[in-house]
Amino acid sequence: MNPEKDKELCEKYPILYAQRDKSMQDTCMCWGFECGDGWARIIDELSAKIEDVNREILADQKRQWKIAEWLGTIGGFSLGASLGTIPLVQTPLIPILTALLSILLSWQGIRLSRRARDRCFVEASQVKEKFGTIRFYIGPVESKYDDRVYEWIDQAEEQSSKTCEHCGAPGKERSGGWILTLCDDCQKKRDAEYDKYREQSKHHPEDGLE
Repeated sequence: MNPEKDKELCEKYPILYAQRDKSMQDTCMCWGFECGDGWARIIDELSAKIEDVNREILADQKRQWKIAEWLGTIGGFSLGASLGTIPLVQTPLIPILTALLSILLSWQGIRLSRRARDRCFVEASQVKEKFGTIRFYIGPVESKYDDRVYEWIDQAEEQSSKTCEHCGAPGKERSGGWILTLCDDCQKKRDAEYDKYREQSKHHPEDGLE
């Protein structure tokens, strides 16, 4: 895929393509989008759906952080001091109940903050062509979303099997060494390039086909 489209996709969907600039030791996404420009629209539409899931997770994570912060703050207050100003409720149990309530609220805040920290965003680890269709590999997906995300990926793969990888026109699977999905016009160009290469190999056998 051309660099401009690569950059556009990464800027539009920063959470999904967070691995784009990581090293090859960390992810195959470092190689970019390993397919032709004809599938850019399919990838764009798929990316938009998945990024909506990421935004939903992000919004939920922010809510969890806020609630956890609120619980931690409330848990830190000394409720016994305020209750002690009311004569009718002044009993030896108040400090104990207050301490237990404070511990409970603080603990719930800690648990919620851990859950927020461990939220899992959907990140692409590789996007490429294989056997004439898109292969869209991702990392772990939260169980709440996995069915729909993998269904979208399957739909994109199916769509790519009917779309020319080079230009985006309707296409079909073409053999001839490397399996590609191409339209008639792009297949003619491919055949012409292959014929030209074969002709050149006659004059330069060392560079020709085996």
